[in-house]
Amino acid sequence: MFKITGTEGNVWYYDQYLAAFWDQWYNPINVESLDSVLHCRLTDDEYVNRLYRYRELKPDVRHYVDKQAIHRVKIQLGLHCNYKCKYCCQHDAKDFIPSGVELEKFFNLIRNIDLDWSDIYSLELWGGEPLVYWKILKPIIEFFRDEIQYKGALYITTNGSLFTADKSDFFTKHNIRVMFSHDGPAQKYWRNKKDWIEDDSIRECVVYHIQRGMRKFGASSTGTVNFVPTPQNAPFEKTIEFFNKKLFDGVPIGVEAALRCTRDSYSMWKREFTADRQKAMEDSLYRMALYTEKDPYFMQTIKSKHTLFKVINNLISGRLAVSFNSKCPTLGRDVLTFDLKGDLIVCHNTFPHFKCSGNVKDLNTCYTYGLQSFHSRKECADCWMLACCGGSCPLDDNYQHLIECESVQWFDRAYMRAAWTIIFGEDIKMVEKVK
Repeated sequence: MFKITGTEGNVWYYDQYLAAFWDQWYNPINVESLDSVLHCRLTDDEYVNRLYRYRELKPDVRHYVDKQAIHRVKIQLGLHCNYKCKYCCQHDAKDFIPSGVELEKFFNLIRNIDLDWSDIYSLELWGGEPLVYWKILKPIIEFFRDEIQYKGALYITTNGSLFTADKSDFFTKHNIRVMFSHDGPAQKYWRNKKDWIEDDSIRECVVYHIQRGMRKFGASSTGTVNFVPTPQNAPFEKTIEFFNKKLFDGVPIGVEAALRCTRDSYSMWKREFTADRQKAMEDSLYRMALYTEKDPYFMQTIKSKHTLFKVINNLISGRLAVSFNSKCPTLGRDVLTFDLKGDLIVCHNTFPHFKCSGNVKDLNTCYTYGLQSFHSRKECADCWMLACCGGSCPLDDNYQHLIECESVQWFDRAYMRAAWTIIFGEDIKMVEKVK
C-alpha cells in the first residue's frame, strides 16, 4: 500500500493490486462513482479485449493462441530499414526482401488460415521500414483489400523518407492509415543526418496526404506524425510547434511510448537521459496529457488523452493491463503477430522469435513460454505505478526488466500524475510505501 500526498496537502492511501483507495482517515473512496472519471471510461470493445490475466503466467507453462479472442493481426514484412536510429533495437538488423514466389506462399497461407477476417478490426504491416518493401507491400495490401475483402483498419508506420505521391494515392485509394515517425528537433541527433522534412518534394507529399485524409475521413483518420520522446525534443510543446511550422498548423501528432533500454543501449541512455532531463520530459508530458479543449494543442495531441484514459481505467478497475503500444501477443489475448512465413513472433522490441513457437497455418501449434509476471518480480510489488506498465514485458529476464523499468519510469510517472489529477483534482507531491 502507498501513502500519496498531493500538492495541496491532501493525503490518500492506495493499494495497487486491489485498485482500492482510502482518504487520510482510512475511509474507503469509491472512485468509480466520481464524476471526474465517468467521461474517461473506455468501452468493453476498446478495453476488455486487451486484457491479459497475468496470474496465469508461469515460466514453465505454454500459453497457446486463443483464436476466438483474436481481433488484431500484425504482420512483419522484415527487419530491413534504410535508417540506423541510435535508439532502435533493430539498429544492426539485416534482412532479405522476399521474392514473388515466397509472396505467393504467403497468400496461400492467408487463404487457409483459420481466422474470420470480419472479426479482425485492426491489421498492421510493419518492419523494419515498410516502404523498403514496397514491391511486396503493394500487392499484399491489394490482396487483403481485394481478395480477402478485409474491411477493417489497415496500418503502416513509416519513417517517411521514401514517401512519394504515387504511394500517397495508393494508400488513400485503399484507405490505409499511415503513421509518419519523425522526432522533430531531435531527428538529426537520434535518427538520420538527412532529414526528409527538409526535402520539399517529400514534405509536400506528406502534407498533402495527411490533409487529404483529414478532409475525406476526419482528423487523424488516415495519417499522423508520431515522435519518440527524448531530451532533445523536450519540452514537447517545442516539438508540436516544430511540426506546425515545418508541416502545417494543426497536424495530428502522436507521442510514442518511452524509449525502452536494452543491455546494448543502457550506457547511452544513462548518458543522455539524466535526472534533470527526465524531470523536464515528465513535466512536459504531464501537461500534454491534461490538455483540454481550451488548449491550442488539444486536438493535435488527442492520442495522448486515450493513453491517459487507459491508465485511469487501470487505476479504478484493478485491470493491470499491458505496456503501452506493445506488439507482443503474449500481452494481449486479442493480438496475433507473425512473419511472412507464418511463424509466430513476439514483437520488434526483442528478437522476433524469442520465447515463442508455431506457425499460423495451424494455430493450435502457436504458443509462448518462459513468461514472467509482476507477481514474481519483487520490484513490482514496491512500485505504485503498476497500473501504467502492468509489470512490463513478461519476456524480460530480471536484469533486462530492471533496465527497462528504469528507462520508462519518467513516462509512467507523467501519466500516473495526470490520472491522479483527473480523479482527485490534485497533482502528486510525494509517494511513500506503507505497511
